[in-house]
Amino acid sequence: MNLIFITENFFPDVMGGSGRVVAETTKRLAAGGHNVHVVTRRIGDAAQRGSVNGAEVWRYSSASPMAQQLWSLRQTIGAATKETGFDVAVICQPLPGIVAVHHPSLKSMPKTREFYGPWHDEYRVKKTVRDYRTHIGVQIGCLLRKWCDVHVLMRVDMIRVLSVYTARMVSDLCPRVGSRTRLIPGGVDTERFAPATDKSSIRRKLGLPGSRRIIFTVRNLTARMGLDVLIDAMRHVADRMKDVLLIIGGEGPLRLPLEDKIKGMNLEENVILRGRIPDDNLPAFYQGADLFVLPTQDLEGFGLVTLEAMACGLPVIATRQGGSVQILGAFGSDFLLDGMDSATMASRICELLNQPERMDELGRKARTTILATYSWDRQVEQLLALFEDVIASRRRVTA
Repeated sequence: MNLIFITENFFPDVMGGSGRVVAETTKRLAAGGHNVHVVTRRIGDAAQRGSVNGAEVWRYSSASPMAQQLWSLRQTIGAATKETGFDVAVICQPLPGIVAVHHPSLKSMPKTREFYGPWHDEYRVKKTVRDYRTHIGVQIGCLLRKWCDVHVLMRVDMIRVLSVYTARMVSDLCPRVGSRTRLIPGGVDTERFAPATDKSSIRRKLGLPGSRRIIFTVRNLTARMGLDVLIDAMRHVADRMKDVLLIIGGEGPLRLPLEDKIKGMNLEENVILRGRIPDDNLPAFYQGADLFVLPTQDLEGFGLVTLEAMACGLPVIATRQGGSVQILGAFGSDFLLDGMDSATMASRICELLNQPERMDELGRKARTTILATYSWDRQVEQLLALFEDVIASRRRVTA
């Protein structure tokens, strides 16, 4: 099958969940013998064209103004489609989707949409928190982004969502396309993300203390991720358990405010902002930890990091936000918090850390759940079935 993915985010050019979903999916499709091309933004000095894990990657300009970027995207799609005839176009975000659904070379081609979350809501959360004075501008920006999302959703043959939560978002955003939505969750590399064979050795290599109980999370440092709430929780945890250390991986606009918060609470010995963790080192951080916490306060579309932690045999504590409920629902109150506040979070952290045998049991169950349900190979099989259905449907219409 000849496939073209059109995306703003492609890992490792751009860190984050959506870019990783595209990268892991295209890697396995290419390994399965499919001809896979990816059109994505050019970040930094990345090559304009090259091969990544078997997929042919075309990069368009990400320069300002926006019109220049969209023109570059249009030209790049044209170059890719002139060279290869594709069976299906996969659109991963609404902005490049606007170009894709109206591109002459893609007009008659079956198209699917990867829906990771509503663009206007993500924009609202970022902008409203950053500067309340831009309220009117934020509202206009939200309306434009919502229009883009709906416009693309109405013009694709099928929509892939990662969770029941994002399926509801699609239905709320554009009720007319509900019947064209198919749930195919994300996955995890279960060989790369696996339980530690020697946790002490891993900690020594990472420079982590061998004698302390370590909590780990990895997030973009933005407001909706709830890291401020988790740091508040650590104040309560540190009062009860002196040997607990929280490691936060990731970068983002809240780095300095979070650093100030840690200092203001005198938690420098209990909370470390580790910064961006190189992808090669990420499995080791899960393997070296005792507990993973996902404190998201809003818009948790799925949660690939949750799968990665569970695959490494870690028990997880998460707020009842979005996709976390789907992934962790089988564990009930063991993994899902009853509240979003810091006191509830701290109480559950302390409860689990004081039951090491229970934690080991939950970690084993987490790994078993991942192996049974969330391998990337399983998800790619379902995605190929979706593509085949879309192609067959188009043939019936044109016959």
